[in-house]
This record gives sequence, structure tokens and C-alpha cells, in this order.
Amino acid sequence: DAYLGIGIKQETLLKLFEQHNAEFAKKVGHSRAQGTFRRYQTVCSHIREFLPHTYKREDIPLKELNLTFINDFEYFLRTEKKCRTNTVWGYMIGLKHVISIARNSGALPFNPFAGYINSPESVDRGYLTEREIQTLMETPVKSGTCELVRDLFIFSVFTGLAYADVKALTTDRLQ
Repeated sequence: DAYLGIGIKQETLLKLFEQHNAEFAKKVGHSRAQGTFRRYQTVCSHIREFLPHTYKREDIPLKELNLTFINDFEYFLRTEKKCRTNTVWGYMIGLKHVISIARNSGALPFNPFAGYINSPESVDRGYLTEREIQTLMETPVKSGTCELVRDLFIFSVFTGLAYADVKALTTDRLQ
């Protein structure tokens, strides 16, 4: 019975993921970002949907994870969830991290990602020319709200600050 795992409480993927997310949530705002936490929540949600869809079960023991499971999950993300390459890549990094926790704790003696290869694809995001920025700055706008949005965008262009950083900017944080 012990060899077959009968009557022994088994660690499962979703249970591990939920435990990870609960611990991660406590760190948000201190040493971890809200966006990263949301990504882990999304991966967990996709796995919760994937398991009944593909494996006809609600959860899966860690010892049953293998390369086929990893490839099946990637296929699910691409086909059912319509995720593109870089989104799939990010989600697989999250799954790999949670699985590495199980490996490091001894709950999983092997690496189901062994042999799995996935990499992001290069994306040309383009850029604005100096003339386009100048045109944007000189173009009159109809309302104060549109002017504020334009000014914040131009501010971001010249400072290099991301939208999230500009959004969080307040007078008491100008040091």
C-alpha cells in the first residue's frame, strides 16, 4: 500500500499552488509585486480549468506530473485559452517555479520540466520618432482630461517611467 500510495496523503499540484499563492499574497507590497501575484493566480486558475478539461479530474498528485502533462498544459493554453507565445512562456515560468518548490522540499523527486523547451519570441514594439512626439505635444486637445492624459504620456516618454509608476506618483513621493 505504501509503495502504491494507497492510504497515504498525497501532495497535489493545486494544493501546492494555492499554498504558494497564499504565502505570496502576504508579501505583496513589501517584497513582491501585485502584478506577479495576479500572474500566479491566473496560472492556478488555468490549471484548475485544464485538469477537468484534459485529465477529467479536479487535481493531480505531484508524483504524476511529467513532461506530457507540461506539454498538454502548454497546448491547452495555446488552443483553449488562445494565449500567444510570450504569454504561454510567462505562465510556464510560474508553473515551473511552483514545481521547483515541490522539488526543493523533497515532495517531488524528479523534474517534470526536464526536456521541456520554451522561449519568448522577440517583439518589435516600435517607437515614436522625435517629430511624432513634437506633433503630439503641439496638437490641441478638446478637454482637460485628454490634455492630462497626453501630458502624462509625454512625461513618461521623457522620464522613462512606466504607466504603473506614473499612476502611483504623488507629491509626497517626489524626492
